[in-house]
Amino acid sequence: MITSPSEPADMIRAAEAHERQREWVEADRLWNALSFRVPHDRALREQIGETIYRSREAEFPRGSVERSRFLLSLTVVSFPGSLLANAYFENLAIVLANRPRRANPGQVVLGTGSGRCGSSTLSAAFAQIEDCCATHENPPHIYWPPLNEQVRFHLARFHALAERFAIVFDAAHW
Repeated sequence: MITSPSEPADMIRAAEAHERQREWVEADRLWNALSFRVPHDRALREQIGETIYRSREAEFPRGSVERSRFLLSLTVVSFPGSLLANAYFENLAIVLANRPRRANPGQVVLGTGSGRCGSSTLSAAFAQIEDCCATHENPPHIYWPPLNEQVRFHLARFHALAERFAIVFDAAHW
């Protein structure tokens, strides 16, 4: 058992050791603690995401929804840098390949709220609409003030989905 370190460099080494041993619950505990400890250290957060991605990406088949979810979950503890963003959009293209491309892009609808305001219910209602892709608080989260990469990620995602769905909906309080 690896002890819980307190310095970022030690936390990284310990988390990487857990990754190598495929002890992902313990690795995740350390990665999460580290990401909360250095929330605005973009380079370090990108390193976290890239390390986890390289360690676990073989567990998620290319072109699967599970791989997309895995990649999005990485952006919560890290940052949507080029490696993660490229991997996500490559996978999304495979996932969407069997859906027909629309002659005209679908409508993008965004819901915002203050939290505990019904946005989950609103997303669930949109999900019942035929030819709609509805999500709730889809990662990556957007900082205040937003960083260009975070906004570009969401815009590219909306664009890709709108090419295949009549309605693309996401609600978030951030």
